Amino acid sequence: MWERQSLGRGGGGVVGDPLSRRAWSVLAVALLVVGSAGCGGGSSSVGYTTVNAVTARSRAVRPARGRLTGRVEVVASRRVGSSQSLVTVVEQRGQRTQRPLVRLGTGASMPRVGQLMAYVKPRRSGGEGDLVVSNADGSAPRLLTDSGLVASPAFSGNGVWIAYSVARHSQPARSYPVGATTWLVHPDGKDAHQLKVPVSRPYILPSDWSPDGSRIALNACARPNITRSLVRIPCDVYLAPVTGGRAIVVRNALEPAWSPDGRRIAYVTDADHNGRVSIGERDAIANELYVLDIATRTARRITFTNTLSEQNPSWMGDNSGIVYDTQNREYINTIAAISPDGRCKTIISPTDSDSLSDPAWVPNANGHLACR
Repeated sequence: MWERQSLGRGGGGVVGDPLSRRAWSVLAVALLVVGSAGCGGGSSSVGYTTVNAVTARSRAVRPARGRLTGRVEVVASRRVGSSQSLVTVVEQRGQRTQRPLVRLGTGASMPRVGQLMAYVKPRRSGGEGDLVVSNADGSAPRLLTDSGLVASPAFSGNGVWIAYSVARHSQPARSYPVGATTWLVHPDGKDAHQLKVPVSRPYILPSDWSPDGSRIALNACARPNITRSLVRIPCDVYLAPVTGGRAIVVRNALEPAWSPDGRRIAYVTDADHNGRVSIGERDAIANELYVLDIATRTARRITFTNTLSEQNPSWMGDNSGIVYDTQNREYINTIAAISPDGRCKTIISPTDSDSLSDPAWVPNANGHLACR
């Protein structure tokens, strides 16, 4: 049963989690499951249709060089040492520039309408902090929480809600959280409440919204499986109706991003076991990027890189491309764009830039990606 629980700002404000927006970058995708969650009479029923997400259509292709036209603009998190800031990367008429946006911030999200931006002002090394809403240019920031535990903001497309995650720590000094919940709040800070979901996973993290704002895409993750050399985090994706009703579940998936036309979902997977990347003292299986057609429930693999890990997809406004970041073995992130069929690709990060990750497409940018 999908329901809401109003808890207000008591006990430290609207709380949060340690993971930056769509930052669970270790997973194993194999199956898509479509479920039904009933909301009447306190009971629920679930039916499943299973589809193999690694389809025969996912054959390796060498993408052609992509060409960007119009105004391309993304907001990204810039990492220099332990410091994180927000920058804007703009490309227009072949000229690419990068400019500072927010001195201390990470995980930017913007609605498809309006001129606002939500982000986290970090307090902790894991990315947790306080939720901030500002104008799209970073001016007039307003602090919505004061717990220092918020992460993963996701603006609804219509600008009515901001979803964010809330961490639970077993001890105040412990850096790694034992769980996380998803909360919703209006941009003016009113009506903050927890989104209660019928999922038995300790970490429930928001990722994206359907274009009309009626559904929210959540990452539901288990605790990490850690060996001497490898870390893996089992996650499922829930495409959940905010007011209750039928839910779509993508088993063992991560970081869903809805296309502007609402027909497709981009997500990442390590099911192909195509290389490893460093995440500190240990490695993770490299992710590949997939696109799922919601109506036909067929998935296509669109990246084939055994030295990079793809993560954090965000659709361009005209559906022509997906911007995302790639991580190499040296833990350096670069922003790229690829067509939904994987045929053409280009790099967006300036060649002299620092590590840039978690790109968010600026809604009023009219950029278009095509093959040369």
